[in-house]
Amino acid sequence: MVFVKKNFRRGHCYYTIVEGYRDGGKVKHRTLLYLGRLETLDDEKRRRIEAIIRKVPEEKLPEIKTCMEELDIPLIRDQGDVEILYRIAGKLELRGIINGHVVKTSGVDVGSQMVVLAINQCLDALALDNVDLWYHHTILEEQLGIPFYKLNVENLCKAMDYIYEPIMDGKGRMIDVKDNAQPIQQSIVEKLKGLYDIK
Repeated sequence: MVFVKKNFRRGHCYYTIVEGYRDGGKVKHRTLLYLGRLETLDDEKRRRIEAIIRKVPEEKLPEIKTCMEELDIPLIRDQGDVEILYRIAGKLELRGIINGHVVKTSGVDVGSQMVVLAINQCLDALALDNVDLWYHHTILEEQLGIPFYKLNVENLCKAMDYIYEPIMDGKGRMIDVKDNAQPIQQSIVEKLKGLYDIK
């Protein structure tokens, strides 16, 4: 089943066309088309889109875009706020500074990935697995020339590994923070509150 899904982030509504499917007995969702922020998507238009999409087989997904054009619903790209932050990053030479401290010989440079993540965190603060779609629907893809599929969650995590120092245990072995994370005890939280006078 294919439907239009609304996601609210920082006061903005983002639309995606999603397909529901079963995997191992569990219901999961797969994003077929990211619509972005649509200013005039009322209930009637949403129902018409859903009706059209139900009839389109998965191999004909490009037809979904044609259907959107026929309904006269524009795909809105984030431009102004992204452009300003990208220019600030350029003035600060963030890409060059980061790349100057990283030894990487192939793939997307770490500086570009960190600039994309910084701009995303300023504007929408999406999880890493959603950054590629967000990036695809901004002007950054045109400016950086990096295809959106290269900014997947695996590449972004690897890029962050380049800029963080590894954490070593007493025997010189690297600690995997995810596997060794411990919940914070309430007594520690209370001590920190008292130390920094936090109410």
